[in-house]
Amino acid sequence: MQIVRFLIKRESVKGVVVACNTSSAWALKDLHKAFDIPILGVIRPGASAAVEVTRNGRIGVIGTEGTISSGVYPNTIHELMPRPRFSPKPARFSCPWSRKEAFWPCRGVGGQEYLKPLLKSGIDTLLLGCTHYHY
Repeated sequence: MQIVRFLIKRESVKGVVVACNTSSAWALKDLHKAFDIPILGVIRPGASAAVEVTRNGRIGVIGTEGTISSGVYPNTIHELMPRPRFSPKPARFSCPWSRKEAFWPCRGVGGQEYLKPLLKSGIDTLLLGCTHYHY
């Protein structure tokens, strides 16, 4: 809210893009209620792209705990596709929020090992629901 308030004080701001999946998941509805300018999130575009390309309806999503626990991706994908087989997974190999130093290496399970359960579930589409990855 503070960031958007700061931005709209500038006369040239005509809209805002909330480019973080976790922020889009948790704040977008409240931002729409609070402000009278276009505010776009990144959930629907990603979900729409996944629905467009899946052949078997099995869509995997990796993201932060916050993004996955919000339930926003299953809800959005269900709106766009009658019967998806959805496999959300928090990405524990992602950079923790507390590590603000972007150049520090991320720790945790490697991507290939981490994604094995999703691949075994038969997904044909993987949505990168957050961008905190070092791959």
